[in-house]
Amino acid sequence: MFMVILIHVVADGIHSYEVGSFTWSVSNAYDSLARFCVPVFVMISGAFMLDPEYECTIKKLYSVKILRMVTALVFWGLVYGIYFVVKEPNRPLLTLAYQFIYTLFTGYHHMWFVFMIIGLYIITPILRKLVEDKKITQYFLLCSFAFSAVFMFAVDISDRLMGINVVLNFVSELLAYVKKNIHIDFLLGYAFYYVLGYYLKKYSISRKIEKTIYIAGILSFIFIMVGTYTLSVYKGKNVEILYEYLYFPVCFEAVAVFMFFKEHISKIDFKEKTIKTVSFLSKYSFGVYLSHMLVLNLLPFGIDVLNPIVSAPLITIAVCTISLLIAFILGKIPVLKKYVI
Repeated sequence: MFMVILIHVVADGIHSYEVGSFTWSVSNAYDSLARFCVPVFVMISGAFMLDPEYECTIKKLYSVKILRMVTALVFWGLVYGIYFVVKEPNRPLLTLAYQFIYTLFTGYHHMWFVFMIIGLYIITPILRKLVEDKKITQYFLLCSFAFSAVFMFAVDISDRLMGINVVLNFVSELLAYVKKNIHIDFLLGYAFYYVLGYYLKKYSISRKIEKTIYIAGILSFIFIMVGTYTLSVYKGKNVEILYEYLYFPVCFEAVAVFMFFKEHISKIDFKEKTIKTVSFLSKYSFGVYLSHMLVLNLLPFGIDVLNPIVSAPLITIAVCTISLLIAFILGKIPVLKKYVI
């Protein structure tokens, strides 16, 4: 959750400063480091939701899990809708009404994650049957990685490189044709991370493979950071293809983080006080996610308030703390506690 907020904090440095500048470069480095956050969130969800020991009937999915997501969307959509109206009250009435109603149903831009989770919940009964067979699970993960993390990356980057020469133009058009006609949408989304989280939780891997994953994760961070810098400077504008959560660089980074916590952090014998602290933070993390963009927008300063190397983590801590306080207060209200955080 901290890394999610960090990405949104440094977005100011990436989109408001000249490509290649010091502030832009620092923001790019932090963003590249934090990219694992969303995939790991999805992997954690899959690790629990797909576990056969977790009771997950279709009725419970819709009456508890999906209902909570929908009510959270409506509540926070209302909050952000009011914020946008109050922020710019002098806009035409029709524009304000449109913005308010649209935000009411969609929330702020970071709330795309809630829609994505609802989609995963809807197909959870299907995926729970899929993961009953280890070989079928492996086949699904292999196909999904090949098409989502590699093939779609190739399609995307070849499209961006069109016009450089005839060969690249041909490759781009060929890949685009295959993408349009192969119709394997089921393999192209976050179901990959959802299933992968459960798979890595259930099955052990060798130390050799584990070390390889860590090396791949570190190299991926460097690749995202250097590659984004190089492409952006070359184009003279932000090129954020390597930031994409579903592409292989972020995938390797996310798997490395997930595996490190599973294989090492989870085996630490924490004191009771530490466990209670982690449980407290976990309880309110969804509320922090939903509220943090409001807090960030209301701050009277940006990443340039200090040296960005220092200001980025400090602002993230501040936003995280205030958002946690908001979630904690809302958690004291019975109805809101159950449905909006």
